[in-house]
Amino acid sequence: MIDDASHSECRRLANEWLEEAERRAEQRVRAEIARDSERLDWLENNSGVSFELDQNTRKNYGNIEVRWNETDVAYGRTVRDAIDAAREVG
Repeated sequence: MIDDASHSECRRLANEWLEEAERRAEQRVRAEIARDSERLDWLENNSGVSFELDQNTRKNYGNIEVRWNETDVAYGRTVRDAIDAAREVG
């Protein structure tokens, strides 16, 4: 049989685990917001950025093509992925 002290300890531990899970989720959200801000900064600081849906299915790069500075190109499965790939290139 579970006594009141054991029940109380279980509830305390469960609350601690839930609070820690919430903190981790909030950290992930803040990190993604920061990455989106960096992506917007990259877009703002590069001229002639354009996105195009790559319909050539033979390419393994992904579906979204991003071009900038007239000659540079990168690919990704999403716009975010394409921008991240472009940021790595230049």
